[in-house]
Amino acid sequence: MHILLLALGGAIGLYALYSFFLKASPRQVKSFSLTFGLVMLSGALVFMAVTGRLPAAIALVVAILPFVRGIWRIRREKRGTAAGGPGGASSQMTFQEAQEILGLSSQPMNKDEILKAYKNW
Repeated sequence: MHILLLALGGAIGLYALYSFFLKASPRQVKSFSLTFGLVMLSGALVFMAVTGRLPAAIALVVAILPFVRGIWRIRREKRGTAAGGPGGASSQMTFQEAQEILGLSSQPMNKDEILKAYKNW
């Protein structure tokens, strides 16, 4: 009986996650993925510490650290360029630039088309 309840709870959770991903913006998905990854990594580290494998957990964190630093540096450089930092002109975007980034043509469009293009971006 408890396995059936666990399976039912898992199915409901997967459906909720599926509906979230359908309605979420790319920024929300990115934020969710980062939060989920950090929570899972923290849980794995706690599990390894409780089971006596803390040295292996520390070694794993040290091995992953260069990749995290590289990703952090790339994101910081992109943010600096987009915000008018090194290589960027200004923090304001024109309507034509926004259309070009989203891949929309210059013909008149409604709000739904813009939102669909943004979610697919």
